[in-house]
Amino acid sequence: MSKPRGTSWMHVYGTTLLSGIGFTMILFIGGLAFIDITLEREVKFRVLAGSVLSALCGS
Repeated sequence: MSKPRGTSWMHVYGTTLLSGIGFTMILFIGGLAFIDITLEREVKFRVLAGSVLSALCGS
C-alpha cells in the first residue's frame, strides 16, 4: 500500500489521531450498558476526555 503523492507520514499520523474523535457512539453504548448513573457519567467523561485528547494531538 502506498501513500498518495504529497502525503507525509505526519499526515497519516495526524489523520489517525483525528479519527479517534469519531468514537462518540460509545456514549450511546455506555448509556445503555450501565444502569448506575455514576458509572454512566464516568463513561461519558472519559470518552469526551479521550476525544479532546485526540483532537489536541491530531492538530
